[in-house]
Amino acid sequence: MERDLIQKLQKEAGLSYEQAEKVVDSVREYILEKQGDPDWDSFLKNKASDLAEQAKEAGENLTQKLSEFKNKAVEKIDDISDKAQDKINDLRSRAADFIAPDKSSGR
Repeated sequence: MERDLIQKLQKEAGLSYEQAEKVVDSVREYILEKQGDPDWDSFLKNKASDLAEQAKEAGENLTQKLSEFKNKAVEKIDDISDKAQDKINDLRSRAADFIAPDKSSGR
């Protein structure tokens, strides 16, 4: 478990192995002085629970944003479709007038 923490400190904080090891030792000593023997398993389980909750919230936020984006896209597509249908109807009307002009206009 400590090895994982040391690797994480190396990767995320850019510490050397020795520096990360000293940090872990210092934290362990501090906890022992203030609280006695740390319960690392409970600590990590709580962290895992926190991360799971954050992942769940991020997923829910992403789902909501995607739903909003989908709704906007559908609205835009519907609007474009309506405009295209109006233009088609206008062209049909013009074509019909061209092919069979209104007799009252004197053509």
